[in-house]
Amino acid sequence: MQIKRTVCDIGYLGDGPFIATDGKKATKCYEMWRGMLRRCYKPHSQKDKENYKDCYVCDEWHNYQNFALWYCKNNYQFNNETMDLDKDLLIKNNKIYSPQTCLILPHNINSLLCNSKGSRGNLPVGVSQLNKNSYTAHCSTKFKNLTSNATGYLGHFDNPNDAFKMYKKYKEKLIKYIADEYKNILPEKVYNALYKYEININD
Repeated sequence: MQIKRTVCDIGYLGDGPFIATDGKKATKCYEMWRGMLRRCYKPHSQKDKENYKDCYVCDEWHNYQNFALWYCKNNYQFNNETMDLDKDLLIKNNKIYSPQTCLILPHNINSLLCNSKGSRGNLPVGVSQLNKNSYTAHCSTKFKNLTSNATGYLGHFDNPNDAFKMYKKYKEKLIKYIADEYKNILPEKVYNALYKYEININD
C-alpha cells in the first residue's frame, strides 16, 4: 500500500487510534507534529530557516501515530501555558527530532533556552556592546527573589568575557530557581535536565 505523505511530502497519518482533528480543529498533538515537520522541511520565515538549518525528523516520527503515542506519554499540563516541543535541552545544538532527544516544555521555560544567535552577531550570549571598550550583560527574564532591574540590566564591563560570566551566573541561577519553583509540576526528566543545564560562551 502506498503511503500518502500529506505534510511536507514526508509526514503521514498512518494507521492507528490517534486522530488529527477534533471536529474541524486540529488537535494540539497534530499541530505540534505538523509544526515540527514544517520547521525542518518547509520553514515559513527566514528566522526558521536559520534556526532549523540541517535539522531533521527521525523516520519513526514521520508516522503521526508514533509521534502521537510519544506525545500522550510525555505531555503534561503547566498552568494552562502553551506547550512546546524542545530538542535542545537534553542535547545542546541537537539537529534531530526523535523520542530520545525531545522533551515537552512550557513555552515560557522553553523561551529561557533561546540564545538569539542569529541577531546578536559575534558577541557571547547575553552580551551587548556599547562602544569599543564597553559591554553590558542583560537577561530579560526575571523572577522574584532574583536580582535584576526592570530592563534586565546585569552590569557594565570592560570586555565581553566578563559580561558573559555575569550573564552565565545569573541565567543558570534563574533556570535552577524555576526548576525548583515548579518541581512538583514538571516531569522528573524535565526537572533534572533544567537543573543540569549550563550556559556556554559559544551557545
